[in-house]
Amino acid sequence: MNATPVARRTGIPVVDRILEGTAPEPARAAAARGALPVSREILLSVLVYLTTDPQPEIAASATKSLTGFKGEELKILLADHAIEPFVLTYYAQLPDLETEPLTALIANPQVTDDVLVRIANSRSPPAIDALLLNQQRLAH
Repeated sequence: MNATPVARRTGIPVVDRILEGTAPEPARAAAARGALPVSREILLSVLVYLTTDPQPEIAASATKSLTGFKGEELKILLADHAIEPFVLTYYAQLPDLETEPLTALIANPQVTDDVLVRIANSRSPPAIDALLLNQQRLAH
């Protein structure tokens, strides 16, 4: 992701400070390791946000922590209509995203048309199949 994502406030002070870019480095580093007592939905948003952290170690740690989200759990999270759009954009650009989470992402109405076009232009046959199966989005 090239631009800093914009997130909604969560009401959790440390999370909001991270997502606003005002948290101190130790808090960001701990969060990047997944050491936040928050829901998986919020943790996913924080980790994706931290992949753009100016400290390379924090960004790398967040990216590594994101590998813990996969399969059915990731599918459920990416299908959630309340998920942060920047999380969907992050996962849409991953070339090795599993088919079921990718299908859930494509079906999520939060995904913008330009993201769908990027998926169509850069993805494997399973991604194209997932796009074609989503008749509701194709009707737009």
